[in-house]
Amino acid sequence: MDSCSYNPHAKTLDELLAGDEQSEGGVIILHGGPGTGKTAALRSLRTHWTASGSLYLAATGFHNEREIAGSTIEQLAQTPGIPDPLQGTLRQLMGRLTAPAASATARIRCLHGFVATLTGTARHARPVIVVDDMHNADRASRSSLLHIARRARDVGIVVVFSCTREFWESGVHSPGLLGLPDCRTVEASALSDPDVRLLLEGEVGAEAAAAFAGSAHRICGGNPRLVAGLLQDLRTDGVPPDASPVAVGGALRGAYRAALARHPALWDCALALAVLGDGGTSAQVARLLRRDVDEVAHQIGELNRAGFLRDGAFRHPGIRTAVLEGADRVERSFLHRRAVALLQGDGASLCTLAGHLIAADRVPDEVEVSILLSAARELLSRGQAEEARRCLRLADRAELDEQTRADVSTDLVDALWHVNPAAARQDAELLLAAMSAGLLKEHGLRLLILLLLWFGRHEEAEEAIRSLKKIPPSVQTEGRTRDLAFLVGYFRPELLDALPVSPVDQSRSGVAPAAQLGKTVPPPFGSTWIDITSGERSSLCSSPQDGEGIGACIRWGPTAPNLSRFWDRNVIYLLELLQHGHLLDTDRLCGELLIRLPAAESPGRQAFLTGLQSHVRMLQGDLRTAVRQGVAALELLPLHSWGVAIGAPLSALISAHTFLGETDEAARYLEYPVPYEMMQSYFGATYLMSRGHHFLATGRPDAALSDFTACSSLATRQRGTPLDLIGWRSSAAEAHLAMGAPQMARQLVTTELSLLSSRPSLPRGRALCTMAAVDEPERRRAWLEESVQVLRACGGRISLAGALADLSQFHMESGDTELARARWHEALRMTDECGLSRPMAEVAVSRPDRWSVSALRKGPADGESATETDGEVLSEAEWKVATLAAGGRSNRQIAAELYVTVSTVEQHLTRVYRKLSVKRRPDLSKVLGSFGLGTGQQHSFTGNIS
Repeated sequence: MDSCSYNPHAKTLDELLAGDEQSEGGVIILHGGPGTGKTAALRSLRTHWTASGSLYLAATGFHNEREIAGSTIEQLAQTPGIPDPLQGTLRQLMGRLTAPAASATARIRCLHGFVATLTGTARHARPVIVVDDMHNADRASRSSLLHIARRARDVGIVVVFSCTREFWESGVHSPGLLGLPDCRTVEASALSDPDVRLLLEGEVGAEAAAAFAGSAHRICGGNPRLVAGLLQDLRTDGVPPDASPVAVGGALRGAYRAALARHPALWDCALALAVLGDGGTSAQVARLLRRDVDEVAHQIGELNRAGFLRDGAFRHPGIRTAVLEGADRVERSFLHRRAVALLQGDGASLCTLAGHLIAADRVPDEVEVSILLSAARELLSRGQAEEARRCLRLADRAELDEQTRADVSTDLVDALWHVNPAAARQDAELLLAAMSAGLLKEHGLRLLILLLLWFGRHEEAEEAIRSLKKIPPSVQTEGRTRDLAFLVGYFRPELLDALPVSPVDQSRSGVAPAAQLGKTVPPPFGSTWIDITSGERSSLCSSPQDGEGIGACIRWGPTAPNLSRFWDRNVIYLLELLQHGHLLDTDRLCGELLIRLPAAESPGRQAFLTGLQSHVRMLQGDLRTAVRQGVAALELLPLHSWGVAIGAPLSALISAHTFLGETDEAARYLEYPVPYEMMQSYFGATYLMSRGHHFLATGRPDAALSDFTACSSLATRQRGTPLDLIGWRSSAAEAHLAMGAPQMARQLVTTELSLLSSRPSLPRGRALCTMAAVDEPERRRAWLEESVQVLRACGGRISLAGALADLSQFHMESGDTELARARWHEALRMTDECGLSRPMAEVAVSRPDRWSVSALRKGPADGESATETDGEVLSEAEWKVATLAAGGRSNRQIAAELYVTVSTVEQHLTRVYRKLSVKRRPDLSKVLGSFGLGTGQQHSFTGNIS
């Protein structure tokens, strides 16, 4: 038995046909995997024999017609152009094959008549009988065709059978084929990598083909039919950009399904693998389909050889999706539910089982509801809120008792909050109804309270607090109660008095509940750490080194944090750090949580953390980053989903743009609608502070003072809340200074410093800097130096730049020009770090005049272009000369005072003019005057500066 390999794009088939043409006839067996080129080979055969004048008779075996006797032979009789005598004998044969009482002798007589008619036809045109998918032919047609094939060479006809490789290789299925005389076999093999590249070159060009040939071959496995589908997608969708993977388009998906549709056993095997997902084994497929394991293993091997699978797995996720989409919905659902029972016995994870239940999309029973609830909590712990929501929605469709339905609603609201708080708001009514019925548990009540406060529904939140107080307190709930109180201090400080108090809290102190619960004592340096993988605190044996801060006490675990609750321990600890002014540690922890959070699954939580980090970056002075993160936070959620927390990103954007001098952009964010209830929360206070600073920067100190003092009523109602540390008194003092009321400013700052602890914080640093402006001149240096020290420790770079500038001015007035210059240069570097490096840098400091324009660096004059020396700072000698010149001294007077020549003074002034981009001495007076070094100030400089 001869054997040769067939590739539809090679020329071995032509050689085979040329040999057959010179012979008297024979049999050709074309076998291979599904879609591996048998159809293309048959097309080539038909073209060849039709062109040579042969009589071409074709038929195809169909899987659905295997039980219809003679269905394949009937197709031969319907061939267009068939001679009448041949058609008559075929009809007679059909009659014998379909007649129930027909004897074998009668059938053989009809077959002999058909062969005799073919022999007569062969004198004029060679008869060619081609049967595609011989493995699907009905039994009667198959036996008749084999009878004809055994006589093909003797009568001078050609018979071609195509079948699967499995059918050909298995002697059990094809004993008749194995016994055919003078049979030539042609194997339809997959395309090689160079073959695929050659085809791509004809479609997309050599350069693109070289880039995509490898990935195209990996996706299609060299299967000609799949490659043809891929080429069709390239013609339709175009070539993907450079370095982009080849996409699985509609034509490729259709080709995949069409190729397997003619092989039901293989299709069922592929569908079972698609249902099981990654990691499905042949044993699991056999149990799912209730077939023999060896049979399934052979079918998977056939799919591997044909390029549909690679090592028993799909070559691309899009292929698996195509198989699932091509399956009947009822059948797919049935397989998924059967897979749950199968995989549960194999110890599969709850999330895997829940995924099958969701894909089945059927009302779950009691056992399946339990699986869905447990899986939803596990998914939430990973941050996969969207998947958890699907589990809970499906569980909610089941017949549940009232308590279980309340539990499902609680978890559903928690999951929806991760995705979109507005969606959780719609389901809050379910929790309110469960609360009225007394079915809501402790966790559900806490969740409901925070959700109601998020959207400013204070009266309903107070009602939920009353329901929470009815639950008997215990030591186990102490930490949860304190966490709830801490968060209430952010959303609605007035409700702190209404919160329940645990027995432990009552035994610790006799103070009022609000004062005890509303204030969370910060962890002492070196005494505690937080494990980001669990949010739990533990004791440390040693303290961090000086200067490392709380960040040194945070242990960053290798796994994702536990996100099973929106307000988990990580977020609460983050807010604690912010409340106590630890900006660097707050930023670090917030950034780590964002990195480990799957953003696509939890946009609600992602938006909140991004908005919070934007606020922190603004406080640190990283203004451009604050703007980017604020914009990103607003893009993650629609405005109506933010509730009162919208104040966090908006306040950051307003302040950042104000400090950058982009007041028009800041005003645009002031036009955003905000809920009225926001003004009674910490987020509303920060919004008022940002708006007040904007008013102060745009020359409206009276409006600024109104916003700053509006925070006072919020901060004084409940002591020990985050509102204490927003620094409204220092800001109000700045407004009073701008309005010419230094006495009021001093009174406010004194009160602020008496209320703040000695721990470094941004409000304390700003208050110290403001005190320097209103206190006695002899104490100014001490206030400024302490302010610089505090602001360095807490990371408030914008205020630090202003404090350094004021300290530089103090040193200049005292005649210490070297130290003044060092402080001045540091202030300039700080403004650059904050993104303020532009011609007229605006620096927010504690003094009101610094809110408008402070000429820390003067840019090129109008009409002049920048030179290579733009941005250079003055040397000490240039500072001395420039200051004396701005004070009204002539060049000769300056030369006499500094013991230098007039020429040296002129050279220094030339460099000063160039560096400060001024043209004449009056302009120099204006520039230095903005720094407090204008005309009339006397300075004593000594020493030779040449």
